[in-house]
Amino acid sequence: MRVIHGEDAIDEALQRTSSEALSSFGDGRVFVEKYVDTARHIEIQILGDAYGTVLHLGERDCSLQRRHQKVIEETPSPFLTADLRQAMTDQAVAFARHVGYNSAGTVEFMVTPGRAFYFLEMNTRLQVEHPITEMVTGIDIVEHMIRIAAREPLSFTQNQVSFSGHAMEARLYAEDADHGFMPCSGRVTRFEPFIAEEGLRLDAGIEAGTDVSIFYDPMLAKLISWAPDRLEAIQRLQRALAKMTLEGPIHNAGFLEQLLLHPKVIEGDYTTHFIEKEKTLDLPPNQKRLVKAIAVLIHHRANGAGPPGEWIVVEEGKGALVSLEDDGVVVEGEALDLDLHWHPRERHFVAALEGQSYYGQVHLEVMGLTLTLFGRTYSLQVMHPKVWSLYTHVRPTDSLPDNLVVKAPMPGILISLPISIGDRVKFGQTLLVIEAMKMENALKSPADATVLDILVQPGDSLVGNQVLVKLG
Repeated sequence: MRVIHGEDAIDEALQRTSSEALSSFGDGRVFVEKYVDTARHIEIQILGDAYGTVLHLGERDCSLQRRHQKVIEETPSPFLTADLRQAMTDQAVAFARHVGYNSAGTVEFMVTPGRAFYFLEMNTRLQVEHPITEMVTGIDIVEHMIRIAAREPLSFTQNQVSFSGHAMEARLYAEDADHGFMPCSGRVTRFEPFIAEEGLRLDAGIEAGTDVSIFYDPMLAKLISWAPDRLEAIQRLQRALAKMTLEGPIHNAGFLEQLLLHPKVIEGDYTTHFIEKEKTLDLPPNQKRLVKAIAVLIHHRANGAGPPGEWIVVEEGKGALVSLEDDGVVVEGEALDLDLHWHPRERHFVAALEGQSYYGQVHLEVMGLTLTLFGRTYSLQVMHPKVWSLYTHVRPTDSLPDNLVVKAPMPGILISLPISIGDRVKFGQTLLVIEAMKMENALKSPADATVLDILVQPGDSLVGNQVLVKLG
């Protein structure tokens, strides 16, 4: 699906959409419909049997999306009023009954800020996000699909469907959230999900040793939480992401954790454009100081827990003074009431600050440590102030990035090359199109420039970070 904002974008959007549809489904036909901006994407789960009974199992809010694909879903929706929920479920049931539908299915709507709703489509299959409905209703949707297919009537009525608590699902993808959510590949070298807490469920398609290829959708797993109320469901899911270990291909677990920590997500104040507009979550100052304090405490314990003293925490070439004192930690002049639960050789830690518990992971290295906290990864060094003084005089300078070399962001197949050597190209102009993981990804020019060299041709298999085009 592609959104067209102007007439000049129609041709390329139709070409790319038709090509993707033909490649994935063998049918290149394209539907064009009105685009409802600043909306919620809300779907109704239905069940219908062969004897005319149709009922609903409530709604799912699927508005947290990137590239028009869902990443976090929840039920019930924090946006719907009781009257709007009734109107939408009535419409969904009436629609399915009118066409004589029998199986599980989903009727999807777009809902405007003014709470007008528009029919989007009906998915006549099981949805990826069906587990959250199962968690709040206790109804096994897959079981009833099978029973309906065996010509059994539904064994319950609408009045017998009850809803309890709140459920959320996070989709774990092999993708790079920092670079346009480009799909990634590679071998899973370690996968240790955390589902020991009550109310957690994991649906996974990977294990250590699994090869994530370029030929399939990059979804790896789904992590689902249930709790008596929405805030607890969010916190439970965030903790599960923080405690999970996944190594190998680049993935979006940290990004999902950041979303769940975002104040607007916690408030339920988001639309389908939220991820696009709220690019990153800026951490409060006390949490930024917390990262540095944890780094010093871990460094101190890992090296024998000597007497208190001063340390410099270095991140991206910048140093911050952290003092370990008998009664606490002082970071850049600010005292923190911090309690850290961690022992050497452990990967996970829990930090308690101002009544809040934060879950993270640490990897000790020869020249420093890597902390994962708040959905971010921090590469840090902890050094004595005298060593820092020397370091500032001898550290190498960074080289300038080569912005005019276009590289493959992922493995894939080059399917289109609409440029030639010597062409003048504009900033944002499409240079190449790569097909990977069921999606076509257009690589754009980083500047107004001239094409100096083209190192590939259509049909070539590409590897990640391969140089494709040189500009000047």
